[in-house]
Amino acid sequence: MQLRDRLTNAVKAAAARRGILLARYADLHRRERLAMVRHVAAERTLLLSHGEACQLLACLETSDRIAGDVAELGVAYGASAKLLSMRLPAGKHLHLFDTFKGLPRGTAADGVRFHAGEFESNLEDVRRYIGTERVHYHPGLFPATADALSDRLFSFVHLDADLYESTLAAFQFFYRRLSPGGIMLCHDYPSASGVVKAVEEFFRGKPDPVVELTGYQAMIVKLESGPINRVIGVPGNVCRDAALNSRGTAADRGHDSAPHTGVARE
Repeated sequence: MQLRDRLTNAVKAAAARRGILLARYADLHRRERLAMVRHVAAERTLLLSHGEACQLLACLETSDRIAGDVAELGVAYGASAKLLSMRLPAGKHLHLFDTFKGLPRGTAADGVRFHAGEFESNLEDVRRYIGTERVHYHPGLFPATADALSDRLFSFVHLDADLYESTLAAFQFFYRRLSPGGIMLCHDYPSASGVVKAVEEFFRGKPDPVVELTGYQAMIVKLESGPINRVIGVPGNVCRDAALNSRGTAADRGHDSAPHTGVARE
């Protein structure tokens, strides 16, 4: 083993003893991903680590051939949404959900880590930064802001909602509208108690794997199609949900009728 390799391994081992993982991320396509992340992080406050942001892009790219649009819940200053827009697959649309007024008040499940109003941002500023080409903004309390998308199919969803109720509401809305093979990437797992509670509650008894990634992210890959059937030839990857009637009433939506909340985080 060369001296450089021995030194590299020694540094990695020293970092690992302190709970820090170091990894080379400069081979082939990874170099391009990291360059994009560094560029955006230099422009905006990025609330993901560089490694987490690279994993965000990797998941988006992996879901490229899956039917459906892309969504992010918890936009904050727009850095991660900017990355998604830069890598948005052809023919797909990006839907961004946030109160843009900061986090709502949490519950006992969330502890004291977050406070109401944290991560407040400005919708128009974010819109100017990201743009509007195939990007749609849904300001306000989720999931009420998603009512118009109740028949939409999704291939990739990024959740950075921070809080228990917000994260649970996101699972309840997006899971049944996620294409088989689609991916949900959830931030603040396992570091935020409310997020952990939402993940464990919602996926208890479901076959879909919840994969804990390096950093603070969990990746869920949809295995079962549930009630969703893709409608071939319908623009915008629209789906039909057998559990939704033509009016989409709360009684027919099941989990969608749960109390909603807003988020503001990326």
